[in-house]
Amino acid sequence: MKSPTPLVLAASALLFSATVSPGEIKIVIDHNPNGEAGAGFKFKRVPPPAKNDAAAKAKFSIVEGERDGNGAELEALHDGKLPTEEDDPGENFFFNAGTEGGRLQVDLGSAIDVIDRDARPETVESAADAQFNTLTDAEKAAGWKLLFNGRDFSGWHNFKRAGVRPGWQVKEGALVCADPHSAGDIVTADKFRRFELQLDYNISHAGNSGIMYRVTDEGNAVWATGPEFQLEDNQAAADPVRCGWLYALYQPPDDPKTGKPLDATKPVGEWNHVRLLISPEKCEHEINGVNYFDYVLGSEDFNNRVAKSKFARMPRFATSDTGYIALQGDHGEVSFRNIKIRPLAPQQ
Repeated sequence: MKSPTPLVLAASALLFSATVSPGEIKIVIDHNPNGEAGAGFKFKRVPPPAKNDAAAKAKFSIVEGERDGNGAELEALHDGKLPTEEDDPGENFFFNAGTEGGRLQVDLGSAIDVIDRDARPETVESAADAQFNTLTDAEKAAGWKLLFNGRDFSGWHNFKRAGVRPGWQVKEGALVCADPHSAGDIVTADKFRRFELQLDYNISHAGNSGIMYRVTDEGNAVWATGPEFQLEDNQAAADPVRCGWLYALYQPPDDPKTGKPLDATKPVGEWNHVRLLISPEKCEHEINGVNYFDYVLGSEDFNNRVAKSKFARMPRFATSDTGYIALQGDHGEVSFRNIKIRPLAPQQ
């Protein structure tokens, strides 16, 4: 659509960044609730400002509300710089403390084609979440399917029972194991044979979770039938099996720089990306674009490792050629988003 300037946005507390690509302006909005606000003025979704942002050339004015006299002028919103010190009011623009905030008018200087976004205050959070849990046209054409819609538990249920226990919640576009004492493992409604799975996860301090595949109802637990892609806080978790390993069976080679097994994970509180490829020809584990190892299910090497592990006592372990995807929810707090899967056709 063609949008004339000025462009008006409203929010009680907001930070925004505008970047231009051909035919598009992207406005990212976020806020920190009072209970989560800190001295660092950091936001989960908003990238650091850049001097080449479209906003750098825009004209800002206050439509409603008043600038707090202890804060910076409007120019601080689009000068391409981050605050030089934590909790330094003079480096940040904000409306008068204790008020409902206000409205800003942003004049971009000319008409521009934009992607329509509803930026009313009551929809600010949903607009910020819109970039997650979606598929591009190219992904749809390639056969990708979302396993989590970002809104509810559609397509998921607890293992061997209907519904999802209250320890699992949907928060800000993420599937969250908020209370592992009342969560349990959840599985997909559909079964998958050969596939490529990708997702983002954010683990808690000392947290432990996992992704199981080809899970069936024949075992008493998801791990009794499904191999596990381990997820955990590598720095503080008690389990010696580290993130990205195939639990008790495969681990990556040592990193020459550290002398320890390869670790591509980001610190607690940051989102990590997982890629899991499962096919009869080869299985691959990746974290943040780094390949850890590959293996072949049912191969002599795989079966020998199973025979030497605790899974040797589980006759149904890794024997099915299809099954559910499971997310572990009984070991610690963890969040998931952008969970998508691409079924693979058999090789000719």
